Amino acid sequence: MLTKTVKCLVLIAVMTLHGCNSAGDHDSSTSRPKASETLTYLTELEETLNQSLEEMNTPFADSVAEAFTNFSRNYPEHEQAPMFLFKAAEIRVNQTGKALFGVVLFQELIERFPESKLAPNALFMIPMTFDAVLGDDTRALKGYREFLNQYPDHEFASEARNLLHLIESSPDDLSKVKEWLKNADSLTN
Repeated sequence: MLTKTVKCLVLIAVMTLHGCNSAGDHDSSTSRPKASETLTYLTELEETLNQSLEEMNTPFADSVAEAFTNFSRNYPEHEQAPMFLFKAAEIRVNQTGKALFGVVLFQELIERFPESKLAPNALFMIPMTFDAVLGDDTRALKGYREFLNQYPDHEFASEARNLLHLIESSPDDLSKVKEWLKNADSLTN
């Protein structure tokens, strides 16, 4: 863990110094580094971030989510901007106490990049987050319905219908499913 933190700090320091000292590597219309230079940095950050839940709750994961979000906002015309915003949202959803930040980032993706192939996925992830992470059935129901209204033939539509049905089921049915999942989980561990 300490090694990853040190590597992150070194990467950030190098990028900061490089960004301040190399005028030739900057976008001529602004003082920001070129998108390609920033992409290299983001790829290194992503490779360093271990996608385990333990790693998600670290200052390093915060830095990665922030870097991804900043890239999307600083280079909105770049083809990978929606993907980095989506990844930032995923990180936030998996961080304890920060799931709503993820929802906000998914919503931002939908609004800023409505034509992106990730917009429907982001719209699906909003009710999934309310359902699975935040336990807010009311918002999850609303979100699944909105997703199905906008994307009735999307690859996630069947899953959205099943989850919608599950939430609308009687509390006894839901508790049976949770019990079954718990038993299945204990069998695999």
